[in-house]
Amino acid sequence: MWTIAGDFQAALVSHRNAPRLSRKAPTNPIWNCYQCADGEWLLLVMPMPFPDYWPRFCKMTGRLEWVAGYPDLAALRTNNAELSAALDVIFAEHDRAHWMAQMDEAGLIWAPVAKVTEVIENPQVREMGWITEIDHPQYGRFETLDTPFKIYGSEVGVRGPAPGPGQHTFDILSELGITSDEVTKLATDGVLS
Repeated sequence: MWTIAGDFQAALVSHRNAPRLSRKAPTNPIWNCYQCADGEWLLLVMPMPFPDYWPRFCKMTGRLEWVAGYPDLAALRTNNAELSAALDVIFAEHDRAHWMAQMDEAGLIWAPVAKVTEVIENPQVREMGWITEIDHPQYGRFETLDTPFKIYGSEVGVRGPAPGPGQHTFDILSELGITSDEVTKLATDGVLS
């Protein structure tokens, strides 16, 4: 969640999902998303080089001829659009539960693709404290992502909204030993905004 915090923050505020990027010609067709018969998506995350994942994947999909036909990553890259289109058809033949079971049995690396709005409501996400509420002086109370880690004995996390422009200027300059008269003069002279 933290690595795509922008998408999650937008969804927390708007309750909508960000649009997906094109996936028609990936560098590696078994590191891509595919839609299943029930409209749900799977993410395949099988790295290359060969030989481990590709033969097992080909066997699982009933395309053993692809092992010899596309023997290395260079062959996959050259034919990535063609293979991705073929895999679109293959994955559309069964629902996601079918493919999840098949890939688990074959020992492949995959994950269900959840909509950001689904992840936000996931009980584990809530229990882990990855989302917190803050009070904003302009926008009121709303949810935002918290830090993805906790440090024992330390208060790490979101403590409130981001400060407005210049909100802490006086405090910071005071800590540096600059008097309030000097801060006022800097502001009058246009040095501070």
